[in-house]
Amino acid sequence: MSPSALHRASLAARATAVLSLVALSAASCKKPDAPREQPAAGKDAGTKAPPDAAGNGEQAGQWYHVWLNGGAEVGEVPFFLQLPARPNRGTALVVNGDQRVEAEARWYGPEVSVNHPLLRMRMFLRQNDDGSLSGHITSRSPVIEEGSLSLPLRAMPVAEPDEARRFPDAASCDALARAAGMEAADSDQPSDKKPAEPWGSWLANFEALGMSELVLEQARPGVVTGRFTFGDGTVRVLVGNAFGSRMCLSNYDGVNAYLAVFDVAPGGDALRGRWSAGSGLQWRSALAADKRGQVAAAPNSIMFKPNQTKVSLFELGLPQYRGKPVIIEFGGSWCPPCLDAAPLLREIYKKHHGQGLEMVTLLFELLEDEDALRRQAQLFIETHEIPWQVIPVHGEITPYWDLVPHDPKMAEVNLPVMLFVNADGTIRDAHTGFPGPESGRPYQDMVERYQRVAAELVAGK
Repeated sequence: MSPSALHRASLAARATAVLSLVALSAASCKKPDAPREQPAAGKDAGTKAPPDAAGNGEQAGQWYHVWLNGGAEVGEVPFFLQLPARPNRGTALVVNGDQRVEAEARWYGPEVSVNHPLLRMRMFLRQNDDGSLSGHITSRSPVIEEGSLSLPLRAMPVAEPDEARRFPDAASCDALARAAGMEAADSDQPSDKKPAEPWGSWLANFEALGMSELVLEQARPGVVTGRFTFGDGTVRVLVGNAFGSRMCLSNYDGVNAYLAVFDVAPGGDALRGRWSAGSGLQWRSALAADKRGQVAAAPNSIMFKPNQTKVSLFELGLPQYRGKPVIIEFGGSWCPPCLDAAPLLREIYKKHHGQGLEMVTLLFELLEDEDALRRQAQLFIETHEIPWQVIPVHGEITPYWDLVPHDPKMAEVNLPVMLFVNADGTIRDAHTGFPGPESGRPYQDMVERYQRVAAELVAGK
């Protein structure tokens, strides 16, 4: 599996994946008339921007500086976590700069469990005598070939998230560089001196992932953000610190952990380093980047001529939407970008459904058990208060993706896939991936694009 698509469905051809595309065998799920009690995290639990670093407006709780251990070749990846005060149950917040992930948390004596049923993540932690926590985090994301992965973690109580000390000092950053096999920082530019200004756009080349745009910004003194935009639509924002010519950035989104460690050249126009990502930080790559004034946007992996290329609703198993403008989503409840997209889709549906716009989600949970598939789909519907049709699909995404005109070099599909289909069956717009609110401008651009295209669909222009 290529680590560039960290929220994708498996595309391995399996004998059990032969599906009938004339009609969906899985029945659709719809929003119930009287929703059951919501998970503790509430509506739109997933990834979004926090109200402020101290959690004002949120529950009272204890903040922790967490270190996720990726092993000897990676080191410890930091993020921030808020838990409800012991012995209460409530919402846990995972914070990375302007991003948060909400989950359910419950204390059992000195032990606490943090659970995100949609993302299939669970932390088990025990409070030590000094107030620190130790335990492990387990992910059962369907993109994990082994079925599940578990990593140890430790956490120290802090007053509030302090991104200026995400990586506390140069020694902690240097330790990660050594674990990645990087050389010592440039002796001509010691770590207590500031390098040439590295802020702006870079063209990054990943040894195992291909090209990406990297935007480095100084969010505030001592805090660096790095926004990586991959050709498949994946957008990841990492947060960290600069120590002279060396930078360490990290993120944990509830499914995958990310770590970038790199050195900026003395001239400030090149950088070299290492990238690690995945539920077990198992996807690793060398990273090199050159400073650019502007990086051209990657071509759309879905190949179509607007308002000319047709998609077969019959072969997708959606004949009921013939003759209607419809937004078709390929998604998964375990996919953080899919959860980020849900509030915007709900807003668009509410605004335009009365004007004839339809919407349908094909939910690829990659579960063999039919009952488990339906339960996960129902949880997705109830958590995000989804009023449109959601169809849980049994089997792989490959046969469906093959019906979408796409770049044949695109070996793996990145969820969500969005198809904006006119009433005559032609594709007005389409793309893969969805940038979260923490990405800033890319998110705003995508919101404006969705709203504009949805209005055009119902106008029929």
